[in-house]
Amino acid sequence: MWANALWLQATTVQPNAVVGACSRRSTGRFVPRGPPSYRQALQKRVCVITASTCVPEPARRAPDPDERRLKTKGAAKGRTREVCGALSPLALSLVKTAKMLSNRRNDRQVSARKPRNRRRARDQWRTFRPRLGRRPRMSASARRLALYVGFSLVVFVVGLGGGILIDRTVVDREGQLSGSAPNFSLVRSAWRIINRVYVDRSALKSSALTYGAISGMVDALGDTGHSTFLSPDMVQDERSFTKGEYVGVGLEIQLQNDQVTIVAPMDGSPAFKAGLRPGEIIQKVDSVDVLGFPLQDVVKRIMGPVGTKVVLTIFNPSDRRTKEVTLKRARIRIRNVTWRAIPGTRFADLRVAAFSQNVTSDLRASLADIERKGLAGVVLDLRNDPGGILDEAIGVASQFLPSGNVLLEKNAKGQSSPVPVRSGGIAPKMPLVVMIDGGTASAAEIVAGALQDAKRATLVGEKTFGTGTVLGLFPLDDGSQLLLATEEWLTPKGRVIWHKGINPDVAVTLPPDAVPIEPDSLATMTSEELASSDDTQLTEAVEVLDKQIGGASP
Repeated sequence: MWANALWLQATTVQPNAVVGACSRRSTGRFVPRGPPSYRQALQKRVCVITASTCVPEPARRAPDPDERRLKTKGAAKGRTREVCGALSPLALSLVKTAKMLSNRRNDRQVSARKPRNRRRARDQWRTFRPRLGRRPRMSASARRLALYVGFSLVVFVVGLGGGILIDRTVVDREGQLSGSAPNFSLVRSAWRIINRVYVDRSALKSSALTYGAISGMVDALGDTGHSTFLSPDMVQDERSFTKGEYVGVGLEIQLQNDQVTIVAPMDGSPAFKAGLRPGEIIQKVDSVDVLGFPLQDVVKRIMGPVGTKVVLTIFNPSDRRTKEVTLKRARIRIRNVTWRAIPGTRFADLRVAAFSQNVTSDLRASLADIERKGLAGVVLDLRNDPGGILDEAIGVASQFLPSGNVLLEKNAKGQSSPVPVRSGGIAPKMPLVVMIDGGTASAAEIVAGALQDAKRATLVGEKTFGTGTVLGLFPLDDGSQLLLATEEWLTPKGRVIWHKGINPDVAVTLPPDAVPIEPDSLATMTSEELASSDDTQLTEAVEVLDKQIGGASP
């Protein structure tokens, strides 16, 4: 009887049910028949076995086969959902037991069909009734079932206790994360208020408001000059820049303290020819004050078709002067690597304007030309270099370093991993001086820091911009992108560059109106003109390099 009671309970329990709920109609394929006193005793035994998991379910007669055929699939599903519930681990174990026993015939199983006469019903009752006064003998299958259910209950209790501890830990962690999550309901409320009451209805453009909100989130990270949001137009400009071609005025700009700050003008661009310098602030674009504007709005105002003009109001923080500059937009072909012999010396002025695609191969070709010309040393000009591709920075630094590391990458967990020098550098022993300034950023800082840590070169000029994170590219649905700092890079000796920059070995500041000399300008200059020029950083670099090789200059 005990085994049959277990089997009855197992066939009425289904997974994913609610604790304490009971079926309104039985789904068991076997319902014992007999006097009411026997059925009540059987129900009590079922409740004892389930340990008060569910209230007892009254036994009913099994449905007639003809009635079964009339039941629809939907009714069957309904019966399944109404089954007496239990916690999932216990329910699953009991369901497995029911499936196992459904393929076997119990030794004492009695047909559930309606008896034809009372005599047959009495015979069935006598066959199923246990012997009174004697403990019922359990068959082998019943004993295996009892052990299985007992073990399942133990596992269930232990698992429940362990699950509470694990779930509590997970909930606490999620709670901490949710505490730092943005309040999107607050954002929606602000959005609705703006759309409902703002007076200038023409300014209510959903894309502009969306981009402004995203830019605000990125700017709030504090990774000024590096992590940023790019609108679809800015994405196209970024791709053109990395390919070495650009349409505009040739300015690399970033937001610093809500001010549009010039990082570097591009070589040969209208901005470079106009004398714009790193650190200067763009206050107005075509007489429109851009203080506090999102960066993509400022870029959109400065950009335009080739041949059109734009007027920029520029503020110089060093001398507190303001000037207006008119620039004509042009198609700029970026020459990443150029070089010329420095007049009156045996040195080469090697300029890297940006770390775009194929810079490493262009640099190797230039170094090979310099060696063929018989020049004794190189002044590597990284001034006003906004950086670019990390892989190109590793390749450029590896041309001058025989071994060691180029940088260290530190992830969000604080774990650092070295990035080694690539073998096969073309100029590991060539005398070298590197020029830097406030426009030296990103990949250019990686090269400068690696050469300084290895004592491979002397750095001349001004402190660099201070960009020290590796950007991860995350495209958005409409073609815009997020450029987010996923790793921080350090110099090979572990120095932090982020927001600190790299200090030169020999500090030299250019005069306020001085413009750095490009290699192409050296082609028409004499040694006297170079010595009297305002580019004091280049002249100092020549002197330092001359001392390194023992006065090899003529």
